[in-house]
Amino acid sequence: MLFARELVARGHEVEVLTGFPNYPGEGLSGLPDTSWVRERLDGIDVLRVALYPSHNNSGLHRIFNYVSFALSAAVIGTTLIRKPDVMYVYHPPSPLALPQK
Repeated sequence: MLFARELVARGHEVEVLTGFPNYPGEGLSGLPDTSWVRERLDGIDVLRVALYPSHNNSGLHRIFNYVSFALSAAVIGTTLIRKPDVMYVYHPPSPLALPQK
């Protein structure tokens, strides 16, 4: 979020598309019963989409996690996020190419 905060401080409009927290200790018990949630944090619009939570070291579970996020981002994110001028994708697994407009 530091990168996004700095962009906002420089006058840019920033929207973040991310998944619900899904690692142990990061809010797993409070996941909403919805496919997406919109928040505003520090002047940044954040859209959280549903994904398959990966709770262990299984490679198959990690693949489900990445693919489910990519599908949610493609279906939900592309309808609820304005068309960006610039996209910054952090640590991109290959399925994250799906939601690009």
